[in-house]
Amino acid sequence: MKEADEPYKNSYLGHDVATELDRLRTLEKAFDPATFGVLSELDMPQAARFLDLGGGAGSVAAWMARRHPAGRITVIDTDTRFLSFPDTLPFDIQCADVNHHDFPAGTFDLVHARALLSHLPARDRILEKAVHWTKPGGWLVIEDLSVAMVDKSPSPF
Repeated sequence: MKEADEPYKNSYLGHDVATELDRLRTLEKAFDPATFGVLSELDMPQAARFLDLGGGAGSVAAWMARRHPAGRITVIDTDTRFLSFPDTLPFDIQCADVNHHDFPAGTFDLVHARALLSHLPARDRILEKAVHWTKPGGWLVIEDLSVAMVDKSPSPF
């Protein structure tokens, strides 16, 4: 099975949208440079355990695997069609919904999510879970857009 849940079926995030891979690649082109800049600054052990929540097409997970070949990368997404990695890389791909999934406390050296929490109604609970999954002294990196002030701007543009 390649899809875990169907909460986005009727939106532009829908798994049945023919241009879904194009959308994911566009996000990678726009945000990977900044993401990789942030992640490259973290003091991570070579054998780090890394969790990518909502891994999309896998660019962040693949980058981490190249930088930490002795590590272990777990990617969770409700749609894993576009996640394929060479067998030589240490990947665990899980087709699951983060709303209903769990890991033991302190499992990961780094938990990462990009463009995920802003469209999940239970974002506070998901963030609490992500903190719980991060090892003491580990890293939690959340990247999301905020358009909260757009409707409050005095400018019409």
